[in-house]
Amino acid sequence: MRYVVFLKGINVAEKKRVPMNDLKSLMINFNFKNITTILESGNIVFDNIQYQRHTIPRIIRGAIKDCFDYDIPVFLHNHNSLKNIIKNNPFLQEENINKSQLYITFLEDIPPPHKIKHLASHLGNIKDRYQIIGKYLYIHLTTTYVHTKLSNRTIEKRLDIVATTRKWETIEKLVVMSKMNIEPINNLM
Repeated sequence: MRYVVFLKGINVAEKKRVPMNDLKSLMINFNFKNITTILESGNIVFDNIQYQRHTIPRIIRGAIKDCFDYDIPVFLHNHNSLKNIIKNNPFLQEENINKSQLYITFLEDIPPPHKIKHLASHLGNIKDRYQIIGKYLYIHLTTTYVHTKLSNRTIEKRLDIVATTRKWETIEKLVVMSKMNIEPINNLM
């Protein structure tokens, strides 16, 4: 089965540096196959024929902790779950939506209603829009991500949930990569 992993907070602003080639080597050591990365921000596509799905995040998180001494949350998806994320994006239903203004935040858990209200009250009357659907926070920005109040840090703090955010364009690339049985770029095997 082909999977996509999103690692939270690596290689952001010179923090938690993890070279992608080292990460690929680490994945190879655990018998993951056809490993490729997209960007330097912890997006990994790979095949797994050895481990049960629910054990993969723990394996990868433990390996990164052992190798790099970083405790990195790991978000695991497959092609179908990414397709559902795309299908459920409420902003894609709108005409003339600019996809470069869309982001998705993966939440570790479904936030309770009182935490969602806490986030809303903190954000106040902002122009950027968001909608939480299950374990996903869909974002449509009217400004840049650097200037939005909907930063990953704010989301985590107000919802009290571990989260990681990606550009929508990255998700669209990864849904294609997760479907294909491609020969990875810079394959180390």
